[in-house]
Amino acid sequence: MTSKVSIVRCSSYDSALVLEATRKAIDLIGGAPNFIKPQSSVLVKPNLLMAKEPEFGIDTHPEVVRAVIRILKEIGCKVFVGDSPSVWGEQSERVDARRAMGSSTFGDRALNFYTTLSAIDGLPSSIQVMNPYARPEIRRYVKSFLGKFFSDDRDRVFVFGINPGRFGAGVTGVTFTDPVALEQCCGIPNELEKRREVSSEFVYEFIERWGGVEKFYRDFFLTAVSPLGFTRNGTNYNYYDEPKLFTALKPFIVRTLKDQLALGARRDAAILLGKGRNQRVFAELNQAHGFFRRLYTLEHPRFIMQYRRKQLRDYLEKYHEAFARALS
Repeated sequence: MTSKVSIVRCSSYDSALVLEATRKAIDLIGGAPNFIKPQSSVLVKPNLLMAKEPEFGIDTHPEVVRAVIRILKEIGCKVFVGDSPSVWGEQSERVDARRAMGSSTFGDRALNFYTTLSAIDGLPSSIQVMNPYARPEIRRYVKSFLGKFFSDDRDRVFVFGINPGRFGAGVTGVTFTDPVALEQCCGIPNELEKRREVSSEFVYEFIERWGGVEKFYRDFFLTAVSPLGFTRNGTNYNYYDEPKLFTALKPFIVRTLKDQLALGARRDAAILLGKGRNQRVFAELNQAHGFFRRLYTLEHPRFIMQYRRKQLRDYLEKYHEAFARALS
């Protein structure tokens, strides 16, 4: 019997590099769907020998295991991790699989995702990229936020906005969360200019009506189709506003959407905020890649606050109905 084997060099155990190398190695032997049925249950068996830290090189490195899990989750697999490790010595040694694997919560994975976002090549020269996670103080705020609300391993319904704006996530690093909401609603003190952003105002009014931040973030994760934001001539610019921009961004968006799914996304349903072009683009991507089985699309909070504020109560009720259906 002949088996295919692929070997890919990786210069370090940096999570982004390991994921890239693991993905390449699997692609060289035909890609995961070639030998694993999408949405099946899969046991990942690392080599666990002793309860030692990864630096000892005794067990399969946790970043390699994490990369395999992320790739399997991209095709909808339900992943289990297990081994029957050996023990030896004068006394039996209990091998702590979680320690050998490296503990990982939803928040840990999300922080790693945001802080390892790579540069985007080939963008039009008139477009500037907003990457708040490049700033150490923003990384601290994001880490505090994720540690407070996502220090578990629960799968959540993902709620996608468009991309970060200058006065919300482009400042705080937290989707639909301006500095005021980050401090007053989420309890994360910050030294940012306390300026309100209309989308954030709507979202946190809805969250309060849902039952508060603790209840909301237990089941939902606010994110964006593009995790990085854009400006042109000093004003916000959406990823779909210019065909040339979207063409350059599309590989980045597809890759980061797959990475986001591996954070702990429920695949049965997702919520998209923003109709029109955002809805059309995301629906096409979802059809091509099978990210989610159901999509619930709602008017964007900024549209509501700018053009439909008099119907605010109606839209809050509409949001509640859609979020409840996605969660059921």
